[in-house]
Amino acid sequence: MNMTRKTAYAALLLLTILFLSPGIVFAQSYWDNFRPPMKEKYYAPLIRTGLGVAFLDDKDMDDHYGPGQGLLVDYNYKRLHRSRFGLDLYGRFSFRHFEVKEDNIDPMDVGIQQHHLFMPGLDAGARAKVNFSFLGTDWSYYISMAPRFLFSATRYRQDDGSYGKNKNLFSLGAVAGTGFEMALAKKWGLFLEVDYGYTPVGDSKANVEGMQCYLGATYITWAR
Repeated sequence: MNMTRKTAYAALLLLTILFLSPGIVFAQSYWDNFRPPMKEKYYAPLIRTGLGVAFLDDKDMDDHYGPGQGLLVDYNYKRLHRSRFGLDLYGRFSFRHFEVKEDNIDPMDVGIQQHHLFMPGLDAGARAKVNFSFLGTDWSYYISMAPRFLFSATRYRQDDGSYGKNKNLFSLGAVAGTGFEMALAKKWGLFLEVDYGYTPVGDSKANVEGMQCYLGATYITWAR
């Protein structure tokens, strides 16, 4: 029993040395995965498109509509990158759609099948990035901030398939986000982003900028 325990301790010690020692090939190659990109590598996509799920921050609205669908398109009109650090100046078009929960539909609304909330928006923001290499791939971790101009419209779909309108509103707000980008090839990659913000809408000043999670693709990538 003691011999078995000593053998196990010796094996654990050997594995620890292999893992931590920078002078051993396997450990050295492991730590290389976390080093900054070498030879002035940098990762800066020009265009980004993504789909995801969106929530409303206002509790009453969230209870009424529930989760919705989100879409975004980014264009990075200025990319300032120096090996490890970077800054993207971007414009964004976003679109979110919510439907009233079935339990909240008023049965007395004759001819109305479903209520909808549409929210297209425009952002002009900045994205601060840290570039690094992991498993032979260029990555970026980033934090973004932007003011947002939002148009919100409520609609109801009638039995004949046409849409009637209830209210159109324009609002100003702000949104911040964080995420990762990964360059899978010279011209394209993937990104994952989570956003949150504040945009008051209507007389009640309800905040419609709840959590938004996007997964998408990047195009026309600089990676050299």
